[in-house]
Amino acid sequence: MRLVRDVRPERGSIVGIHTALTYASDRTIVVAWDMPFVSAALLRHMLDVPSSPMAVIPLGPRGPEPFCAVYDCRLLPSIDTMVGRGELRAQEIVERIPHPVTISERDVAQFGEPSRLFFNVNTADDLARAEAMAREE
Repeated sequence: MRLVRDVRPERGSIVGIHTALTYASDRTIVVAWDMPFVSAALLRHMLDVPSSPMAVIPLGPRGPEPFCAVYDCRLLPSIDTMVGRGELRAQEIVERIPHPVTISERDVAQFGEPSRLFFNVNTADDLARAEAMAREE
């Protein structure tokens, strides 16, 4: 595995997507480091989308999940412009992608409970809950 630092100095969640696409030669899978339950089967399903969309974004209980998605490197110029303008919210990426393919929450559920698949660990309480969820498996 190759580790790279963010290409841009700005701090925001889409800077990581920008960096991933900078080093990509085609499509790349992006998964947030704090989503411990995303399944390989879901990621394979997203890669198997038959067309060549700019992005494949699954839908979860809170809507689009831009930090568990497949992005085409052709999006890099648009994301670079967004970061340069200070538009660092992930939702802004979702709103600007031309014709993304979305995977419905119902289809996501074939690969596991969506609320579990997209569970984020952001606090000590979240970590305790994730550990309990992992033990339940």
